[in-house]
Amino acid sequence: MKLRKQPDSIIDFVLVKIVLFVYGLQNFFLSVIAKVLFKHPRNPKHILLVRKGTIGDWICTWPSLHQIKKMYPDASFTLLTSYGKHEEVGFLSMFGLSMFDEVISVEKYTSREIHHKIKSSAFDLVIELPQDLDTFYTQLRNMLFFRICGVYSGYGWKVTNIRWFKMVQYKYFTFLNEQERLAYALHPLSLEWKQHDAGYVVPADTNNLLPITFNQPKEKRIAVAVGAKLERKKWPTEYFKTVVDELLKQGFEVVLIGNEDDANTTQNWLPDVTHNLCGKIKVQTTLSLLKEVALTISNDSGPMHLSYAAGTPVIAVFSARNFHGKWFPPPVVQQKVFYPEGVSCAICIDQTCADNHCMRNTKPGDVLAAVEQIVQLPR
Repeated sequence: MKLRKQPDSIIDFVLVKIVLFVYGLQNFFLSVIAKVLFKHPRNPKHILLVRKGTIGDWICTWPSLHQIKKMYPDASFTLLTSYGKHEEVGFLSMFGLSMFDEVISVEKYTSREIHHKIKSSAFDLVIELPQDLDTFYTQLRNMLFFRICGVYSGYGWKVTNIRWFKMVQYKYFTFLNEQERLAYALHPLSLEWKQHDAGYVVPADTNNLLPITFNQPKEKRIAVAVGAKLERKKWPTEYFKTVVDELLKQGFEVVLIGNEDDANTTQNWLPDVTHNLCGKIKVQTTLSLLKEVALTISNDSGPMHLSYAAGTPVIAVFSARNFHGKWFPPPVVQQKVFYPEGVSCAICIDQTCADNHCMRNTKPGDVLAAVEQIVQLPR
């Protein structure tokens, strides 16, 4: 994390210093405790990797995961994870499960059973890729748990989330994106990680699964994803419709992607929209399809992460639910992020929202101007 701008007042200056101090103090204590509890591994052969999350989490994990595998090429890996929904399992199956010798799902076992499995496996090393919202307490608990399980070497425990002075953080700080954050958590491993070499791989055979035939050249194809996991992360549907209508007028071939809920949202857009594949294709096919378009327009959602994983430019509209920088797409492709500033109710991570008014700060004209910059929209 770093300052985006200097504090406007003495009070804010003091609060900024407190925030920096708390982050530094918590991570200092975590590093000291880790050094007390764990020793440096010597040629580990049996490694436990801990990572939970959904599609976006795993796409962001991919670069670090590749580097860990390169660092320990002769080791066996067990994954401790949360499977999540079926489509998320499908993504992990394609990209991650083949990289592990065993997978332990937290949904299938009690804490006592997980403790027994880890202890009986006699791991040489545990590497945790912490979640964005993990607290100091969560990280400390996890360290103690793995040590009690008999794992004597471990890395990965860093805090990038405190819930004090949220509005000061929102106003003045920008945070590492998720790929950078995970690399930071694994800094003791000295991973040779580069933003511009994410290591995403799309299996070649999935290119045969595309259910549509394109009529326009690639530079005239745009994917649009209107959905998001949370309602308060959704750009207004009418704004999306305005953008799509204008793109169609300009002769672009528009492909709608998303789940069944998005299909219901966009069902009245036919027959104007070129292709509506919401709820009709799986994650693997979506990823292959995104390789065939010039641009994706999306909320902060799985399709946004899939887009840059496919090497496709992305325009992403973010809410003020989370801090600036977190979950932003990395610069592996050309991108434009819209993030609302000056929102009085920002950082509403665990709260409900009545009208998503922070998302309305970004207008259809803003997105169309970004499209013009990226794909040279004709005038």
